[in-house]
Amino acid sequence: MAATMRKYCKANAESVAATHRKYIESPRGRMARIAANSNRRAERFGVPGVLALTDIQEMYRKHYDMYPTLTCTYCYKTIVDDSDHHVDHIYPLSRGGRNVTDNLTVACVACNEAKHNQDPYDFRVWVLGQIRQGAW
Repeated sequence: MAATMRKYCKANAESVAATHRKYIESPRGRMARIAANSNRRAERFGVPGVLALTDIQEMYRKHYDMYPTLTCTYCYKTIVDDSDHHVDHIYPLSRGGRNVTDNLTVACVACNEAKHNQDPYDFRVWVLGQIRQGAW
């Protein structure tokens, strides 16, 4: 079976690549990539937990139960474009956070890049202070 699949893929490389690109660009492909990247990082940090596509779907479902639109958990900015957000580990893997659905949230790119591996409560206080000062 595997040999037959390799032979087919080699003979139809362009078609297989186009199908793969289409999947990767789809919402389902994006969620699968998020799960794979989280699992790779968790393994690197020696953190327990393995995420599947269904776990990422569950995280988005919980997010939409809390907010009517795609909203950053830290600064509450509405995320208009689907590509303008990251799925963030609330408690960073590098600080012992677990790789499970309950430790994931949606963050805008600016917040996720500024947060790094900070404690979520300290970071939220900092962001809200920045918003009050008009700097965010």
